[in-house]
Amino acid sequence: MKKILTLLLCLAVITGFSQEIFLVDNRPGQPADFTDFQEAIDSVPAGSILYLAASNTNYGTVDLDKSMTIIGGGRFATENNSGRTQITTINVKNDIDSLKVYGVYGYQIQAKPYFINTLVLNGNRFGELEFKAIHILIENNVIMANLRSYNPDAINVIIQNNYFFASIHGFTSNATIIRNNLFAKNSSAFGQLGGIGPPVRLQNAIVENNIFLGRSPQGCIGCVFRNNLTFDTTNDTIPYELTTGENNFIGEDPMFVDVPNPYISNTFDIKHDMRLRDDSPYKTAGTDGTEIGLYGGAHPFNSSGVPLIPQLQRIELSNTVVPPGSEIEVKVKLRDLRNEK
Repeated sequence: MKKILTLLLCLAVITGFSQEIFLVDNRPGQPADFTDFQEAIDSVPAGSILYLAASNTNYGTVDLDKSMTIIGGGRFATENNSGRTQITTINVKNDIDSLKVYGVYGYQIQAKPYFINTLVLNGNRFGELEFKAIHILIENNVIMANLRSYNPDAINVIIQNNYFFASIHGFTSNATIIRNNLFAKNSSAFGQLGGIGPPVRLQNAIVENNIFLGRSPQGCIGCVFRNNLTFDTTNDTIPYELTTGENNFIGEDPMFVDVPNPYISNTFDIKHDMRLRDDSPYKTAGTDGTEIGLYGGAHPFNSSGVPLIPQLQRIELSNTVVPPGSEIEVKVKLRDLRNEK
């Protein structure tokens, strides 16, 4: 296992990470530091990186009580013949400094009532997300149920380039930015957070460059709407009462490259191309001159969710039994996706 750890530390240098990194692989016969996800969490130091190999077997539900970075092989990893990285639930069981999750297909993250100082979710597919975090980056995810923040004092909140079949609840800071997302399916994009005390709606956010496709932009208080597009929702109008805005496109077909029209879907289909056609008037209509929706801005959507870092696809040990002091031959297959679309 020391050889695998040394190899993965080399990968950490390539990818820019400096923490200890461990390989978790539940496929039979594969060299790894751990085969069980929970055992890995319990065993490694706080702040470690766990690389979860893509697999056809779900890694299950885990309890997490320390800072951790979790890197999977992708939520819809068509590039990876081993399948996708599937988990069920991450239950946060203590206040932690950092939780970063990349490239997994999961059901939920359940983090309340505990605090997370820094939360980063990138390239995942999740059903429901509930947390109390302070610094938040939610980027390039497919979110199927609801996104709920239970910390009214959250700051530095960026929610960008996500595909929502869900509503956003509870963010009240004027440091919240919601941009270049696609909100699909019938309902409202911004919901009411219940629980103890009066209900809380999304408040004071900057909402820009989003496409509301069937999902109404209603439900926000004090938000600023800029350069958004609404199409075929129950109420396309923005801005509305208690909100302000400019340069929004009301009731307009965004003109996707390859998507059924009218668009009616309750699930993400990787075969749909949600980029805007070259002849779409909204191809350069974002606040930054890029297209409105998922593929605009500085961090365009990645359909597969494969993390844009060199991907470990295979390790082969050609001579596993050697005399003391001899070398073990290791063949590593990597794929650098940092410059791919």
